[in-house]
Amino acid sequence: MKMALHMMRRARTVMHLLARDVMARMTGMRKVCQRDRRALIGKRLLTVSLFAVNISADVISYNWTT
Repeated sequence: MKMALHMMRRARTVMHLLARDVMARMTGMRKVCQRDRRALIGKRLLTVSLFAVNISADVISYNWTT
């Protein structure tokens, strides 16, 4: 049960970040220069990969404890 709550909280954080990103894009922040956009994409890829690693680590530890 604790595991599920943890996952939901983390997913909510990611959704919040994505929503904020979309809102910023809609409110005319599309005019960011190319370097900034590349940095943003890199940061997002890093976040997504860390997210995936965290999930797999959670699943592995969960499987070990049961």
